[in-house]
Amino acid sequence: MPLNILHHKSWNVYNTENIERVRRDEAKAKEEEERKKEKAIQAEREFRLSLLRQKNSIRTDSTSKDLLLDSNLNENGHINLFYEEEQQLNNGKNEEREKEEKAEKEKFESQFIYSLTGKDK
Repeated sequence: MPLNILHHKSWNVYNTENIERVRRDEAKAKEEEERKKEKAIQAEREFRLSLLRQKNSIRTDSTSKDLLLDSNLNENGHINLFYEEEQQLNNGKNEEREKEEKAEKEKFESQFIYSLTGKDK
């Protein structure tokens, strides 16, 4: 005759009270996890909203916006997206090319001076 005392023990995993306790704990953990996820989503929403508001406040400066639109309009009334680049071309100056030419000239001069004197500048 086997001794059947397991159902009297409090740590019995098949005990209905223990099964209910596990279900309650799992439900509580699930609710807490969902609350944490919702809190993280809400924080991300607020962060994105603040970024958008910040960008919008920069863009909606009425005086600078009007100046940009007026200066970028061409003779047909269309917005010219490459206004600054065209102005640089119209001025006949290419700053990047000028920097490159200056660097090449300095390099040549330093080589020439070195060949004559044996010393760098």
